[in-house]
Amino acid sequence: MHTLVVLDGSSGLRIDSLTDAAGSTDRPKGGAATGFGGTAPKAGPGLVPWLGTLAGGVLLAVAGGFGLRRSRRRSAAASAAASSADAGSAASVVSARD
Repeated sequence: MHTLVVLDGSSGLRIDSLTDAAGSTDRPKGGAATGFGGTAPKAGPGLVPWLGTLAGGVLLAVAGGFGLRRSRRRSAAASAAASSADAGSAASVVSARD
């Protein structure tokens, strides 16, 4: 078995081949024990809380969109009614002058 290592010397980087297990007939089992075992973060609660938050946000956005649409229709109807009332009163003022 060989391990290739990159060494940083005064003349720059160089690759060196090291021979591992020089008389052993057994292949290694698993990875090298390098320490820091068990420091990886534990698995989180999964996607369920994120999906719930996403669904709630989408629901709020849709409800807000419907609310804006509804309020714009009301203000447009009120504006149209006010302008038609203004036009009617202006027409009565013109006819009263004649």
